[in-house]
Amino acid sequence: MTERNYWDRIQRRRVDRRSLLQASARAGVGAAGLALVGCGDDDDDDAAVAQSVVDQTDQAVDQTDQAVDQTDQAVDQAEQAAQAVDQAEQAVEQADAGEDDQPVAQPDDGIARGGTLKAYWPIKESHLDPHSSREHFSAVLWRTVSNGILSQEPITAKPRADLAQDWETPEPTVFIFNLHENVRFHDKAPVNGRAFTAEDAAYSLARLASRLDDGAEAGTYPRASSFSSVLAFEAPDLQTLRVVTEKPFAPLLSFISNKWSVMVAKEVVEEFGDLRKGETAIGTGPFIVEEADSVRGARVVRNPDYFKEGLPYLDAIEWTVVSDPSAQEAAYVSDQSAIHGSFGTIPGTDLPRFASRDDTTIHEYPLNSFLLGAIGGPNTKGPLMDVRVRQAINLAIDRADIGRVAYPGSPLSEASYMASPLWGLSTEEVLTLPGWGDKELERQEARQLLDAAGYPDGFTLVTNTTELYPSYHIDRAVVVQPQLAEIGITADLNILEFGALKELETARDFEFTIASYAFFDDPDSQLFNAFHSDGSRNYWEFQDETYNAMVEDQRSELDVDTRIEKVKEAQRYLHEMAPVAADDWFRFGNWATKNYLQGFEAGSSVFHAGAEGWWIDENA
Repeated sequence: MTERNYWDRIQRRRVDRRSLLQASARAGVGAAGLALVGCGDDDDDDAAVAQSVVDQTDQAVDQTDQAVDQTDQAVDQAEQAAQAVDQAEQAVEQADAGEDDQPVAQPDDGIARGGTLKAYWPIKESHLDPHSSREHFSAVLWRTVSNGILSQEPITAKPRADLAQDWETPEPTVFIFNLHENVRFHDKAPVNGRAFTAEDAAYSLARLASRLDDGAEAGTYPRASSFSSVLAFEAPDLQTLRVVTEKPFAPLLSFISNKWSVMVAKEVVEEFGDLRKGETAIGTGPFIVEEADSVRGARVVRNPDYFKEGLPYLDAIEWTVVSDPSAQEAAYVSDQSAIHGSFGTIPGTDLPRFASRDDTTIHEYPLNSFLLGAIGGPNTKGPLMDVRVRQAINLAIDRADIGRVAYPGSPLSEASYMASPLWGLSTEEVLTLPGWGDKELERQEARQLLDAAGYPDGFTLVTNTTELYPSYHIDRAVVVQPQLAEIGITADLNILEFGALKELETARDFEFTIASYAFFDDPDSQLFNAFHSDGSRNYWEFQDETYNAMVEDQRSELDVDTRIEKVKEAQRYLHEMAPVAADDWFRFGNWATKNYLQGFEAGSSVFHAGAEGWWIDENA
């Protein structure tokens, strides 16, 4: 398909751990850390404190290096698997020809069946509707109780078969998915075990794209703009889904395969009005919801009629919502959770403690991230209407300090709007951009920009943030607050519950925010949704026709190398216009799992799609 070389390249484009460790040490040299913010010591004292921070950073780096070394064998095995994929020409051509390189798992004498797996979930959700939710537990739950037309490999996010046996693109604007014939919804009212058909697939994708009149205003669902180039979702027969796009659309397979793109039944939506409550989670998947609540957690049990023979292996999975980091660790240590790591992030300072446990396996993987660390607000009101003010904020921020607090002890290498090894700007280029230079000089320039914009005495911004999910939102806010004060901007922190924060963003009813936003699968999910004038997550109300044209151009580009350059040019333009100040890093993700959990695929938060293959080895 459109990106036949992308998946091959992202397998090989591993973030080098040693380079991250060196970058972490360099960040320590670049600033003395939070202890120096606002201090008036002389230069010799500052140098001594800075050297102390360097020494502490080096010790943390060494500890992290030793801990991560224990996972090298697993990483090497992953690379060997990637090499095997590279050698398989059929797999390399999958995205083009739609061949299924994911064999259905069959029963094996070495795999134990049964048992209940327990895990925590780190955030309370407002609701469980996977198509309208802006968060993750809904998708995690639904990916265990339903399927997508496609799913994704956990590290590369490469599309792979799920309800579709295979797929093809007979022309650049037509995608045809051939569905399995033996798929049924769960035997629960109102679907009562009826067959899943292509009409259900077309309905589900149209609902995800916010094209239906089902109680929501058209186009308001958070991922609606990901499908803005789609003209039609069609079901020419019961086992064929046909998707027609207005013009060539490079990201389509990624968007159809992501964790939110799950199949639902029209009868369920019609009976309940929406899919916000646990009893509406009725799908085609390996597990059936026994109970689910977005605030407390969920329990799912084995689907005896699952279409993949022999799966799932577990009898049940139980999640308990635990938002406090200390309580999360306690749950893991006391075996109330077999998995630890908030969305695949264990701080480097904590990693050695978990790696030293005899009952634990550490899973390290290179993040291919489209995470957006955003410091900003709507560009349509107040001081932020002036690009010079936004540029001043970008100059005032010290990313090295932010990184040390947000990801303590973790090796980091500077990124900008997206920390993707393939699509993002390189660290070498980032370090040449405004905002990553000498902070004293940049803050002098920032004050000059504010003066020219008519704010010589600065101003105050009510700044939303949250203590939850995990704490790096408020951690970053606390660091940025005195940095902005250096140029006369008062960030008046407004600490909200996570759901309240998201509701205000959705309504564009806020002045300023310091938070992080997850985008997945493809650079377009960030470039278009977050910054295009029609983007469904453009909370910044950034309206720029030049940028719109750049983003529309890259999403229609089918040549991978050409598209990469267009994506990078769009990021450079964002740096110039500064709709928000971005902070992110190339880094590794880590999960800790109990040794008895087998079949776990290390990756980002999409990994729960593989829960059908998890099993418990009581002898481990």
